[in-house]
Amino acid sequence: MLAQDRVTPEPEMVDYWDFRAPKYAAQYLGSSNEARAFQIRLKRVIDLFDQPKGKVLDIGCGPGVTVDFLSQEGCDVHGVDISEQMVDECKVRFADRPNAHFSTGRIENLDFADASFDAVLSMGVVEYIADDKKAVAEMARVTKPGGTVIITVPNRRSPYRIWDRLVFRIAAAPVKKLIGRDPRGVAHKEYVASKYCKVLEDAGLEVTDVEYYAFKIILSPFDGIFRWLTAVTGARLEFLYRGPLGWLGTGFIVKAVKG
Repeated sequence: MLAQDRVTPEPEMVDYWDFRAPKYAAQYLGSSNEARAFQIRLKRVIDLFDQPKGKVLDIGCGPGVTVDFLSQEGCDVHGVDISEQMVDECKVRFADRPNAHFSTGRIENLDFADASFDAVLSMGVVEYIADDKKAVAEMARVTKPGGTVIITVPNRRSPYRIWDRLVFRIAAAPVKKLIGRDPRGVAHKEYVASKYCKVLEDAGLEVTDVEYYAFKIILSPFDGIFRWLTAVTGARLEFLYRGPLGWLGTGFIVKAVKG
């Protein structure tokens, strides 16, 4: 099995992201554990990016956190998101950027011609999609030969994810039932790096890098209670992002090139 089967139905997922849109950009600037994970993820993706002055597609662009970097690199940025509210936020924030374009769309059915982009980025998107293979096939389709694809996903094998999946979520079920929704957000899947790399390879992409990020050894709910300690220990473990202990990270990034 590639990942967990459970995902939130699309209408609920769109409502969830529409609701978060006005404040989502600020989460990248905060000091919470979630913000720290977002910041590290973005930094790792930027470090892996190597297509300056190209045409770039950011799928699930959210509030446009990649736009500043990509604009500075001279890229023509196209952001796509399933949330119309997120797209509207981007259009307002980057109204003065002639090289930044935004539209609503789905990763499984991208409204772009074959081989349109020099690079495709997808951060925190595919875990919410039911059809993993179709999503990857679409990313490969719109990428030019020799172009780069960078995808981030949750790491199923991290101790933090295992505890959260097998213990914490079950313990939190009464709370979920009481308030009528999952207090930790929309449901998403988790992945094993070796299996996910095989999906990319089957779509005609050659994997060149796998990096892990967001190391958390303090488990839920204690990570939220002892935020300072969680942040300090996590920061000290980030050097493991390429080593044999990388699987301790809560997420991983796959970089691939289209043949």
